[in-house]
Amino acid sequence: MVLALSVAASYSASAQGFGISDGSGSGTGISMDGGEKKAPKKKKSKKKKSDKKAAATPVGKAVGKLKTFNGKPTKKALVYVYLQSASWCGPCNQEMPDVVNAYKEMDKDGRAEIILLGHDQTEDGAKKFLKQYKAKFPGILVAGKNVDKLPGFVMANGIPNAIMVDAQGNVLASGFPSEVLAQWKQAVETLDSAEPEDEAPEPEKE
Repeated sequence: MVLALSVAASYSASAQGFGISDGSGSGTGISMDGGEKKAPKKKKSKKKKSDKKAAATPVGKAVGKLKTFNGKPTKKALVYVYLQSASWCGPCNQEMPDVVNAYKEMDKDGRAEIILLGHDQTEDGAKKFLKQYKAKFPGILVAGKNVDKLPGFVMANGIPNAIMVDAQGNVLASGFPSEVLAQWKQAVETLDSAEPEDEAPEPEKE
């Protein structure tokens, strides 16, 4: 299956490589613990980069307007996965265990979110579907209010289907949920490293 990958043009050169993995991890910085006593200690920012203006992103605003069941989606994620699935769909049921396992890691990480866009005819049917697999992510019927306003969302021709987007709504991958979700870690690391670091202002020259 071919996965569609795209990245916003404003990303740095490192972000442009998303979707191509050579199996090596990318460094996120140098740890300064355990240096010599005379060496000045650098203050570490406690604020995650993913928290910077996150609520103001297009997807963050859109998910905030959804009247979901099974909880509320975070408005501060770097990556969102729109999961189109249904309780009556055989392949959907086969995919759900992988989806739930992926979400457990995503939930601990805090930078990625899954939203079920259920194709069940009733909300109760979709709720039971999530409960059956002990899925903790939020859901809404695909015909629900404001679903069509989710940046990057496209109605699937067949289910199960997953669309992974960044916080701006740029589509990063789409296809079978298990294949799309296999890329979420790489996606958040690429996007996180592409965000500009806070820099101290330079002193004015006299």
